[in-house]
Amino acid sequence: MPGSSADAFARATVFAPRLQALLDEYVGKEVFRLDAETVGVAGPVLTHRLLDARAATEVERPTFKPLHGRSVPRTDASKLMQAIGRDVREALKRPVSAELDLSGPWPHVGHVYLRDLLLAGDPLRLRLLMDRVLELTPKLTWAVIAAGAAMSLKPQHNASALATLTAAAGSYDERRYAMGLYRRTAAPVCFTISTLVANALWLGSPFDPAASSRHIVYESLRLLPPSWNILRHASPEYPALDGRIGSHDDVLVLPLLSHRDPAL
Repeated sequence: MPGSSADAFARATVFAPRLQALLDEYVGKEVFRLDAETVGVAGPVLTHRLLDARAATEVERPTFKPLHGRSVPRTDASKLMQAIGRDVREALKRPVSAELDLSGPWPHVGHVYLRDLLLAGDPLRLRLLMDRVLELTPKLTWAVIAAGAAMSLKPQHNASALATLTAAAGSYDERRYAMGLYRRTAAPVCFTISTLVANALWLGSPFDPAASSRHIVYESLRLLPPSWNILRHASPEYPALDGRIGSHDDVLVLPLLSHRDPAL
């Protein structure tokens, strides 16, 4: 019997060996020990209670953790998020060119499009910080920042709100700090959204009108690394919630496993 057209376009998600080992061993389990000092948590009820028990410390924050040992005040983080938010809203007001070509290798094509959509008017030194090559190693990123911070920034009238905020830094050290935060703030928009769309294209193409786009978007979100784990360092609140967590245990919350639990 010939296979269906759906079978012809079936997709298989292949995880790295260590991630697959986690899935094979712990899917469906609420709490489990990963090593002598770390407890894994995948149960949704306990996950909610753990994350609600206390606010994340500065080293646990995903985007605005300390930058080269320097704390990022919440006021700075708030200003940066407001700036990138304004830039996104302004970009969405502009009409999309009828000649826009998004063909080519994804997520690179989407990444470049978003970078130019949001940051095209920014100084080259800042736009270079969006290069995907910098993902290879933090040392490379910091080398580009160190070189770019040598001279003051003079954004043009069409620069992004984020670049304008970054250019206010005066000294060399302040420019390094500001440029590091520029990348931390803008990169997730370019990297994450382009990867999300690439996931959706890979999962859904060729798109069937009868298939739920919502399911494709949900699965695309599940495949994004930022949603895979959340680390919380040892804290007295956690043993009180579950006796399997010791007073010196770090807790690794693993939505990666929760998302794949067939019971949920």
